[in-house]
Amino acid sequence: MANIFLLDIDGVLVKPGGYRTALHRTIAFFLEQLGLPDYFNLTEEEIGIFEANGITSEWDMIPLTFATIFETALSTQNIHLPSLQHAIEWFRDCSPLHDRPAYTANIPQWLKWGSAGLPLADSIYNRFRENLSHHPYPNLAAQPFAGEILSNTRDFSKNPFSRLFQNHVLGETTFKQIYPGLPAVAVESTLEKYDQPNLPAELQIELRNHLQNRRIQAAAMTLRPNRLQGVSVNGNHYRAGFSPEAEIALRMTGLDGIALAGYGTLLWACQQYHLAIDQVLKPSEFHALTAIALAFNDLPEAVEFCMSLYQGIPFQEQVKSTAHLARYLPNEPLHIHIFEDSPNGIRSVLRASQILENAGWVVTCYLWGITTHPHKKKALEESGATVFSSASDALRSVLKMINN
Repeated sequence: MANIFLLDIDGVLVKPGGYRTALHRTIAFFLEQLGLPDYFNLTEEEIGIFEANGITSEWDMIPLTFATIFETALSTQNIHLPSLQHAIEWFRDCSPLHDRPAYTANIPQWLKWGSAGLPLADSIYNRFRENLSHHPYPNLAAQPFAGEILSNTRDFSKNPFSRLFQNHVLGETTFKQIYPGLPAVAVESTLEKYDQPNLPAELQIELRNHLQNRRIQAAAMTLRPNRLQGVSVNGNHYRAGFSPEAEIALRMTGLDGIALAGYGTLLWACQQYHLAIDQVLKPSEFHALTAIALAFNDLPEAVEFCMSLYQGIPFQEQVKSTAHLARYLPNEPLHIHIFEDSPNGIRSVLRASQILENAGWVVTCYLWGITTHPHKKKALEESGATVFSSASDALRSVLKMINN
């Protein structure tokens, strides 16, 4: 049998603190520019409400927060501001906002304005031209600087909020290496400083020994951006998704070098096969299929294999025969172990496993949840997972099962 470990990063391999710190620091910087106190920053409760409604990316949270600030400030003004810099100077000089906005109050309305295949903030901006009167940001929509806040949120050469956030995440040195030519500020990497490994050193060693002895195969299945080696990345080199954030976490946990199905990996797949990124991220089966295939293949072959099996996406060739597909994965029972802190990864693996079974493999899924949060625990258990309070407990239990 082949034992395949699929490992989420945030909440499983690492305790994430870096992204949250970068979020708060980015918001604090622009609040200071506006002359607003730090209690206007997002609270943990508000961030939780964003996430509970599916707004999980800081690249959306930060622009939406400042769009709300400007919308509220402009509601009693009759003014034309040609650029974000003009808007900041006006805001600082006039102090048009005294009460803290309700940042999450209009989330249901925002979600109605979302467009498939586009980030939420960019979707809302694109809708400005369709209907200015019936819009979540009617005052901001009439301002020329609105696009500097809400558009191009995944392009660090154009969106100043996303760029500063990414600068904090990576730190000045790495940011300059990955995005040469963009302005950078001298800050530390919040990922390097505030993320913490969840795996003790002895468990890291045990996992590496199992990997070296091929008792297990492993891949990280994450929404974190990652770099790609040996393939061409087309398009805008300043776009989000291709920075080494997943690699930082794997290095921190002693698992650098394992296969990596991250945001950058899937962006590359989308470029090759003209897919939308939202179609292939977990809970889509495509994410899990990619992670499984990468444990045994290089990236182009793994994605070719996934496209051969992926349901609902037109493929230019006919579905390959089972005999042909067998060269991508071992011709033996597949024991797939997913370690996740949310149900999305569980769903992705279950759907992928069904596709593999339909293609002729014998598949057994082991669903391991990692959380101490009661609501998350309930959701994971309802997805069929056995829940552990820590990743190290889960991994030790599974390694013991394999060794026996």
